[in-house]
Amino acid sequence: MKKLIVLVTVTVFCLACMAAVPSVSVTNFGDERVNCKKIRVGVNKAHVTLINGEKKIIPLEHLESYAVNGRIFEKKELYKYGRFAGETAFMQLMKKRGGFSFYKNEELDPEKVGTEKSRDVYYVYNGDDLYLRVDRKALPNACNFFGV
Repeated sequence: MKKLIVLVTVTVFCLACMAAVPSVSVTNFGDERVNCKKIRVGVNKAHVTLINGEKKIIPLEHLESYAVNGRIFEKKELYKYGRFAGETAFMQLMKKRGGFSFYKNEELDPEKVGTEKSRDVYYVYNGDDLYLRVDRKALPNACNFFGV
């Protein structure tokens, strides 16, 4: 009898875990905000699977931001050596404080040869303008300021 109760309890628990709400992604393109089940961002376009199962292909120039698993990615202008490089990238929004936003971007490292060819680069934006590119020495202070 005890084994039966334990078996039923474990079965109900497993069914409850399987019935959990799946993670939902949110995509902003243009003035429209769309909830989607899955998103894959490529070089020129994003492949989006909507909640109802419909699949869409969205050009990256129309996509403004997206969120996956609670992480928000926003399109920001890239700056190199303090000047606009003519490129944009989807950077992960780490935190906002006041008018400042703290972003993380994964960039290729030309000095590395192995499998780890990318590095995390951190930026602080004031609105849409770059305020500061955070180096290794300033990273602990920036994380402290934003509470990350």
